[in-house]
This record gives sequence, structure tokens and C-alpha cells, in this order.
Amino acid sequence: MKLIINHKILFYKILVTALLLLMISLLFAADEKKLNHDKWEKLTKDLSYQDDIRKVQKEKHQRSKTENDNSTPKIHYPSFNIGGMAQIILILIVVVLLGYIISRFITKGITINQSVESLQIDVENAEEKLLETDVDYLLNKAKSAKDWRLALRMYYLKTLKTLHEQGYIAWQIQKTNYEYNIELKNWNHLSDWKNITLHYERSWYGEKQINETDFIQHENKLLVLIQDIKTQSINNLN
Repeated sequence: MKLIINHKILFYKILVTALLLLMISLLFAADEKKLNHDKWEKLTKDLSYQDDIRKVQKEKHQRSKTENDNSTPKIHYPSFNIGGMAQIILILIVVVLLGYIISRFITKGITINQSVESLQIDVENAEEKLLETDVDYLLNKAKSAKDWRLALRMYYLKTLKTLHEQGYIAWQIQKTNYEYNIELKNWNHLSDWKNITLHYERSWYGEKQINETDFIQHENKLLVLIQDIKTQSINNLN
């Protein structure tokens, strides 16, 4: 996890550097173009055809002025010419803003990754000490992090804990789901429980990704089972 974060930080640093170099190269290209134009004007100002060009331009300007006088007046907006130093300052401002925005994303990503990593460690401990763990707390954290695989796992562990607390099963960490199914052979929701167990095992052990819609469907079924566990008489299983 930390290695991935470091790679992301390095990528964003390279991206900012590349943007800076690109902007600087564009700036120098613009200055070089202006320099070549000024140089050309200087070299050609004494050539004879310049007078002809000026004459043609003057006549064109006079015709344009006459046409404008006879037409609807137009609004002339002021033009701005940004000098070289101003361009450099503007580029620096843009780069600083980009760096700030990217750093905010990096910091947010690191915080989220650290939170998810910490949550996964808590879940591992929860499985080992299920009866002493606040499963609802971890379940809400998983849902807030939108880690639906982890949230489904916590719901499943919550159901197992409820089954144990109500005397349906005797929970032990080394037991398998198959052994729990044998203990629940007379439960009227056993088929639903087996179906949810299958989806849970595919998601968690088979690493099959589930989306929020899938999770909500499983959540609704598990809520029904948990409610039934709490209200059904344990004598009905015997």
C-alpha cells in the first residue's frame, strides 16, 4: 500500500515538472517568434518596396474608414499585451496552483488509504476476537469507506455473533461455515443463510468485487435473518 502511494506521489511530481517545462518552452517560443519578426522588420525597413506596401496599406485604411463611417458603429474592446516578465509570473502562479491542487489530492488519497488499511487490520483482529469486538462500529466504518466487500464480511460476522449470543451455534474461530450449517439444520432460514454464505465466500475468499447495489441486496437479507434470530424461540430449533 505504501509503495503504491509513493509511486503516485512521484508521478504527480513528474507531471508538475513536465507542465512547468512545457509552459517555459512555450514562453521562449513566443519570445523567439517576436524576436524573429523584429529582426525581419529591421532588415527590410530600407528596401524600396516598403513604400509601396505602406501606400497600399494607407489606401486600404482609408477605404475601411469610409465604410465604417457609413455603417453601424462598432464597439472596440481594449487589447492587452502581456510582457515577458508578466508571462513568467503568470506561469509561476499557474504552476503553484496546480501543485497545491495536486498536493491536496495526494494528501486526501494518503489519508483514505491509511484509513482503509487501518480498518482492514481491525477486521482481522475482529475475526480472532469476534465475541469481544464492536462489529457495528467496524461495519459502519467499512460502509463509510465504501468498501462493500469488507462491509459484507462484517455483516456476516455480525450474523455469526448474533447466532452465538442467541444460542443457535457455538462460535469458535477454527470452525468452518459447513460446521455452522450442521448446527443450524433445523433453522427455517437455513436455505437463505446458505445462499448468503455462498455469495460471501465468493466475495471475500474468491475476491469477487461487489458494488453498492449488490451489498444493499445482501444487507436487506441479513437484516431479516438477524431480526429472526433475535425473535425466534430457540426451542423451535430443537
